Amino acid sequence: MAIQGTGATARATQAPTAPTAPLSTTGPGSAAEAKPASKTGAYVALAFVCFFSLFPLYWMLENSLRTESDATSTVSFWPEALHWSNYATMWNDLTYPFHVFLINSFVMASLVTLGTVASCASTFPAESSCSPLSSGPR
Repeated sequence: MAIQGTGATARATQAPTAPTAPLSTTGPGSAAEAKPASKTGAYVALAFVCFFSLFPLYWMLENSLRTESDATSTVSFWPEALHWSNYATMWNDLTYPFHVFLINSFVMASLVTLGTVASCASTFPAESSCSPLSSGPR
């Protein structure tokens, strides 16, 4: 270290320091060492949300396997007998064949997807700072 004005160099005296240990990323307040009670609470909350999200799907499937009178008269979590023939009846005995509704769903979903992609693609160049139409970064 040079001392200004004298042109001489002087050695800076510093107190010796102890070697430092590398910083730990898993300290007492880190997420890696979360308390077991908070993890258990998180799993209970996750199970609660999953149950209430998936229960309507289970209920729909379970009711589709019942007879019509059983579906409208009783409430239970499992039908007495599974009637897989309900699906064949649904496919064949409607006023319009079921495949008409299925094709309609695929056509509508495809058109909505294409419209969304086209809409997003058409607005991207105008919002980009690299576009010749833009006035530069905002």
